[in-house]
Amino acid sequence: MTIRGIGKYKRIWIGELPEATYPPDRTSTISLPAKTVWSGTPLLAAVELVVPRGPRIWYGLLGGRLEPRSSDKLTITLTISGHSGPVLTDTLAPSYDEVRVGLPGEYVEAVVAGFKSAAAATDALVAGELTVNCAAHGLVGSSNAIFEHLGDILLKLFNNVEPEITDERLTTFLPERFA
Repeated sequence: MTIRGIGKYKRIWIGELPEATYPPDRTSTISLPAKTVWSGTPLLAAVELVVPRGPRIWYGLLGGRLEPRSSDKLTITLTISGHSGPVLTDTLAPSYDEVRVGLPGEYVEAVVAGFKSAAAATDALVAGELTVNCAAHGLVGSSNAIFEHLGDILLKLFNNVEPEITDERLTTFLPERFA
């Protein structure tokens, strides 16, 4: 199932990833304690946000694949790229920003902070292996702040996706100012 275009400034994919996957230059791995064992099939999800902030616009895209496992932890592997990935043309970013595929290392700590924030907000984090290998960044509009929000939203999506999730339910994972 794919849900796209749930707003002018946001898109969420469930069951597939946008054309923004990339090979890693290197990886970073963290583990978070998990309490929920989910025996479902692997899940793909991604979120893209554009956030107007006065004269500046924040932009980012983040996604990956969750493999459920019988475990007491969620292991997250982030694939890290440089700034010079291919140009992403199917994007919500403003036309003046050049959007490149990949997750530069400067945003990794922010994504991890977002994951930790989402994990702290639940008492039933799903166990498994999450590989984040789908991302895009704007050369002008990306920031640590947007990637922290993307990490938070993405982990909430993976932790709460239902087979017939509605657009209304999806928007509950977005911070109020983004919904």
